[in-house]
Amino acid sequence: MQRRYKLQYVWAIGIALALPLVALAAYTYTAFDYVGVLYGTTPGTATITEAFGIDNSGKIVGGFCADGDTGPGWGGGCSAPGNAPSHGYVRFKQGTATIFKAINYPNNSFETEATGTNGRTIVGLYDPTIPVPANADLGKGFYCTFSSSTGCTDFHTVVYPGSTSTDLQAVNEYGDMVGLYSLIAVPPFTDFGFLLSKGKFCTIDIGKAPGHKDAVDTNALGISEENSVVGSYDDPLTGVTAFLMTDVEVEQYKKGKPQLCEFKKLTTFVYPGAGVHQTEAAGISEGGLIVGNYLDNTPNPDTSHAFQVQSNPDGTINTATYATIDFIPLQPGDNAAASINPKGTVVVGNFEDTRPPYSTLAPKERAWIAK
Repeated sequence: MQRRYKLQYVWAIGIALALPLVALAAYTYTAFDYVGVLYGTTPGTATITEAFGIDNSGKIVGGFCADGDTGPGWGGGCSAPGNAPSHGYVRFKQGTATIFKAINYPNNSFETEATGTNGRTIVGLYDPTIPVPANADLGKGFYCTFSSSTGCTDFHTVVYPGSTSTDLQAVNEYGDMVGLYSLIAVPPFTDFGFLLSKGKFCTIDIGKAPGHKDAVDTNALGISEENSVVGSYDDPLTGVTAFLMTDVEVEQYKKGKPQLCEFKKLTTFVYPGAGVHQTEAAGISEGGLIVGNYLDNTPNPDTSHAFQVQSNPDGTINTATYATIDFIPLQPGDNAAASINPKGTVVVGNFEDTRPPYSTLAPKERAWIAK
């Protein structure tokens, strides 16, 4: 699966900090897998299912892959990441039925992922060609129009000017989109975040913000209706660090080129606790509730956990509201909170299921809903 998070997940038992958090105890968790057409006309249940975005109506978008899906030039078998084609999907309710529709960029048969939705528009990323070399990222962003009857139609490609790769990650109610781009096609990538609003781009680069000259690799991953943007960057002292940037707007182009985004306030933060060494913010609600992921060493090195925290109206972080929100009742350790709906009432994420029958051959990557 291509979506490039900084956190690399290693599965273990999750623990929650004893910090107050509004409505945390009310969460009910539901795991799910993509069920539908896997590839060609082959139906079944996906080997890997990941959730990346959710809107107020409950539509969820994400990516999946299935063992046996070889695609052109691929080895097949998603048990080894990157060996099999991935496909996007949208999950929604039709009466009492749960419907899945696959999303594949037109004339593209091996890498498509849906990463965000506002209900009418779905955004994501796709690979137009088989990467050469294999570790290259030549992906492009896309958005499409969604309807429950026809699925995703009217596809549009999005490429940040001058970039080698562009990933769209989220879209708000007004159609403003955020993501990341790179000017280098092979690792080590140097990433920059961006905002796309009314057809114009601007760059989000924490390294250009006052007091952060050593920061690199900015990823913009979530956006609210107020154009507050969350994501992560690499810091020489704190490692992967989360950020919240408020009132982000597109600056005027100069000589036909995008400039740095304007913003009101930048707040950087790390999840509190012994052993925490990476923090990434992935989504934000209209009311400023932020979800994301952090790494600590409990009980194993580089264990990933999902978290949420409330931001204040002035763009700062309410440090009393940090809480771990790993999948419950099973707490497998390697969790990722990917998105929160604008109302702030439903969170989606991903975990590795170690329970039978999912652990018969190897733990299975699955998506979860918490509401």
